Amino acid sequence: MEREGERNFIMQIVCESTQHSNQRVQVPAYSCLVRIMQLYYEKMQFYMEKALFGLTIIGMKSPHLDVATQAVEFWSSVCEEELDITAEILEAIEMGEQPERDNFNFAKTALMEVLPVILQLLFRQEEDDDDDWTVSNSAAAAVSLFAQVAENAVLGPVLQFVETNIRGENWNQREAAVMAFGSVMDGPEPSTLQPLVSQAFPFLITMLSDGNAAVRESTSWALARSTELIPKGFQADTHLGPLIGGLMSTLRDSRSATIQNCAWTIQNVAGIIGARRPDDPTTPLGTYYEGVVTELMNVTTRYLTSSNLQLIVEPIQNFKGGGTRVGRPFANSRRRRGWIQLRRCRISQKLHWIDWRLRLQCENRLLEWTTDSSPRNNRFNCVLS
Repeated sequence: MEREGERNFIMQIVCESTQHSNQRVQVPAYSCLVRIMQLYYEKMQFYMEKALFGLTIIGMKSPHLDVATQAVEFWSSVCEEELDITAEILEAIEMGEQPERDNFNFAKTALMEVLPVILQLLFRQEEDDDDDWTVSNSAAAAVSLFAQVAENAVLGPVLQFVETNIRGENWNQREAAVMAFGSVMDGPEPSTLQPLVSQAFPFLITMLSDGNAAVRESTSWALARSTELIPKGFQADTHLGPLIGGLMSTLRDSRSATIQNCAWTIQNVAGIIGARRPDDPTTPLGTYYEGVVTELMNVTTRYLTSSNLQLIVEPIQNFKGGGTRVGRPFANSRRRRGWIQLRRCRISQKLHWIDWRLRLQCENRLLEWTTDSSPRNNRFNCVLS
């Protein structure tokens, strides 16, 4: 790739392959472009202007999901590289050194043409799709990366998309709108997002009772993400009661990811309103302690009688021994790391973090379980030992 003639030949072959009639050729061709961007970003300016921009737009509009996914991954890689380069430039400036790489700002330049296409891919999901990495997941991660690169500039097209689809009759529309909203919580100025989050809370709370399971899952995720990243958007005086009520109901959901997101949100809310302070005799959460603990214990009971028994072992061991905070999952790729952290946080961690008073009540309930001689709890005690 250091020799211009050979580099041009390689890029010509790869670009032509993205337009092959067979998708089994197209997918690896786009995958090659992803890897080339990761390794040779500094040599891509000419090719981006001449071919890559248009080819990836075509790829994202492909009817073949694998092709569209790889085309989206290309722009995620662009954003990742430019985030890394920006960090390197800032570090070099701080050290009084000359930056080694230039940032060509491909993502910012292409934002208004590329982002609307990516947003449309959020519709391409299936209600019962259990795959870890679908084209809609890839699109949501790309929106999140564009938000980190372009910051406030993403809000215009994203908010327009949300307003158009949030009340849609089709569940795909509502789910896509909620996913888009949650994906831009990291990047734009918090002071800009704060009134938007505060305004969206009542509507998101009502969507926790949506008739579609996928919409409920994405809504619970958006609530968890917004309460963690934009805590000032949560107004305890007006939002706390309806939110806790909605979360307690949604903890009975059939989807484990939805339950996990609800527990994550409860943890965030407890931190926001200062419920962790041991010198506080009362907190706004006091009214809800018994109901919250009951619902969380009901959740662990369901896991106890299922194949997911291990999910409750760690918090119980932590309860017994004082324990330390369990870290969240980690993945090497930024886009997957963000996605996995936000959507796969385990309920065991949330039970451990919520509040010291809730933890005491959890310990009492768990003590009842471990002293119970029923067959179910004999099985439970065997796992603990």
